[in-house]
Amino acid sequence: MKKTLMSILLLFCFLMTGCGKNVTSSSTPSSSPTTVELPNAPATTKSQTVEDEILYFVNEFNSNSKEKLEFVEDFVPSDNSNSHYRTEFRLGAYSDAVGKSYSFNKVTVDIVGKQSILGDISLRVYMYNASIDQCIKMVRYASPIMDSAIHTDELQKTIDYITEHKTANGYYFANLALLMLGNDTDGYEFMLKMGND
Repeated sequence: MKKTLMSILLLFCFLMTGCGKNVTSSSTPSSSPTTVELPNAPATTKSQTVEDEILYFVNEFNSNSKEKLEFVEDFVPSDNSNSHYRTEFRLGAYSDAVGKSYSFNKVTVDIVGKQSILGDISLRVYMYNASIDQCIKMVRYASPIMDSAIHTDELQKTIDYITEHKTANGYYFANLALLMLGNDTDGYEFMLKMGND
């Protein structure tokens, strides 16, 4: 009897404190940091297929960047005979992945999307032999698309970091991860991925 009463009391306390939300309105402005706003964001929402998600990304990117992503070709990420193959694509998670290759001011950009068994879609953006300026532009324009909740100060801190250090080996910001290795002479290898990947 005591255990049952105690269980009911704990459940009641949990419901009263943990699940309820304060519904009183406040007239004081929020002091949370501002988020990056894309100037030409379309009114449409993201689609549910991996290919549509990649196309949504490209359309958003191109509507905000002076330098456009220009489509080159489709590819199958798990096919190790193509020039876009990377070691991680051998994993089973990439067996049904979709790949699209683009040119970004004469640099190859591969966008790979995959869907989890739970239906979550994640994207990875790769660049090869990119300049530091192209890496910065990709971070600047791709990050708010891949994580719409990113804050302006966090994005600027990331850009400042890669500008100063010219490397980012497992650099995490917002709900994204960045890998950037190389040098100014030979170019940089770049990968930006979503946190749900």
